[in-house]
Amino acid sequence: MKKLLNMILAFFVVLSALPLVNAQASELSFAEIEVEGTSVVLNDEIMSIAIVKDLTESRETSLPIRVRLTSTKEFKDLKVSAWIGGYEFGVPRATSDPFDMTTYNTQVVKSVVLNVPLPKDLESSKEYKLNVEAFNNEITIKKEIKLNIEGKRHFVDLFDVVVNPGLRVDAGTPLIIKARLENLGDRVEDNIKVTAKANLVDKEGNSFTVSDSDFIDELVPRSEERGDDESSTSTDDLLLIIPKSTKQGAYKLFVDVNFNRGTETVSAEYDLTINGKESAISDADILISSSEASKSTPKGTQVVYPVQIANLGKEARTLIFDVTGVKDWAAASVSPAALTVAPGSTSELFVTVTATEGATQGSHIFALKVLENSETVKELNLQGQVVGITQSTTSEFRKGLEMAFLVLLGLLIILGIVVAIRKATMKSETEEAKGETYY
Repeated sequence: MKKLLNMILAFFVVLSALPLVNAQASELSFAEIEVEGTSVVLNDEIMSIAIVKDLTESRETSLPIRVRLTSTKEFKDLKVSAWIGGYEFGVPRATSDPFDMTTYNTQVVKSVVLNVPLPKDLESSKEYKLNVEAFNNEITIKKEIKLNIEGKRHFVDLFDVVVNPGLRVDAGTPLIIKARLENLGDRVEDNIKVTAKANLVDKEGNSFTVSDSDFIDELVPRSEERGDDESSTSTDDLLLIIPKSTKQGAYKLFVDVNFNRGTETVSAEYDLTINGKESAISDADILISSSEASKSTPKGTQVVYPVQIANLGKEARTLIFDVTGVKDWAAASVSPAALTVAPGSTSELFVTVTATEGATQGSHIFALKVLENSETVKELNLQGQVVGITQSTTSEFRKGLEMAFLVLLGLLIILGIVVAIRKATMKSETEEAKGETYY
């Protein structure tokens, strides 16, 4: 009976506290919430959905939100926070600094402006929620508003740019640029032009421009990506030849993407530094580099190093390749073994390395030599990090042996049956031949 009375008493205590909580919450409310200048909440009631206009037109990097709070009670250290729910790659959020609401025995209104980071890859086909919350240690009020993204008809994003050998080079060193593009719009984009260029000055003060371009035939929207249809791709290598006569100094490297029948462009710029000295290379017309010069090489496993060759000269060059420094720990091959590179163009070859079972674990340096007319014109150092064969590799090897054994066993059984049938047939034919009498 005593326990029952205690439970009833606790119930009434909680029940009596609920009106206090509701009363406190009603003392603080949303007078208005504006999204990009449009009221979506008025007098604490949701009036409409929030709409983000076409990102390619607005060029916005944040979503402006204005929150007006009304209160009949004083509150200390309040904050207002807004965030977008449903975004795949994080939670875009903005939160205000703490503030007080002092009523002076009357109703008070406080305005707070937030700028929520607006990812440019928001999808128009996906549903998002805009959450707005006002809170402190005593109270929390919240509104959840449906957020619509207007369809982006044309939007090609310059997702990434790789510059090799880097953005600080000697005069006479060529730049190889590769750009990665992604179609974030709702329409198929074709004939996309990508241009890399740099405006330079020679040692006599004359201005000039070096540039190279590539075309992407087609990119489909992400919602239509299937099979061979891709929504993202990389350009071929864009080659910028920096003359030896280029004056030392700071320049800009520009990458421009032109799409939607040439009416729209997205661009990126990078700080490019040209050193005063000329590039000290044995053959200035040939450049060799690798984007993966160091790789892990498990024992018994083939590892491939991609290598890029650029011919900066005015004549075609026929080159052959040789790998040195692998004799004691690996076997290596080059494909193709010989290559003709047209003037002003780039080509790619592949070095395949297989670490032996007896290779010492650790770092091994080896070299790819580029030869022309039996003379070495370039040399590129590569690195292999030898590691032990993995358990999964051992297991796969064992499974392979077991399968091979079963196949061999099956072949032996079939061969035995065939031999037995042939012997039986020959014996029968012999007996029939003996039993025949000729007159």
